[in-house]
Amino acid sequence: MLKYSKSVNHYTSWNLTKLDILDTFPVIKVAVAYKDPKTGQQLDYFPSDLNALDELEVVWKEFEGWMTPTTAVKTFVRANPPTPPFFFFLFPFSFWSTKKKELLTYF
Repeated sequence: MLKYSKSVNHYTSWNLTKLDILDTFPVIKVAVAYKDPKTGQQLDYFPSDLNALDELEVVWKEFEGWMTPTTAVKTFVRANPPTPPFFFFLFPFSFWSTKKKELLTYF
């Protein structure tokens, strides 16, 4: 959905909110593709046909949850716990500069 939303809306930045909801998830699943169970064909984009979408299976990428409260975190820099791999997975879909990526060393 993030890739689809970016392509449709042409925004130059986005906010990741409500992270505290994920604090207690041992595993965070992110949909990365859709697979046709009949043919095995994988789509790396959001299907425009809702009937086709109903027949497709979601392909998930799983990330280990951080299982630590984030409610007090105000910045990504020098916070605890270390930044989960989930966030680095999102970088290719964002417009953040390399400088900001280097700053995102701690969550």
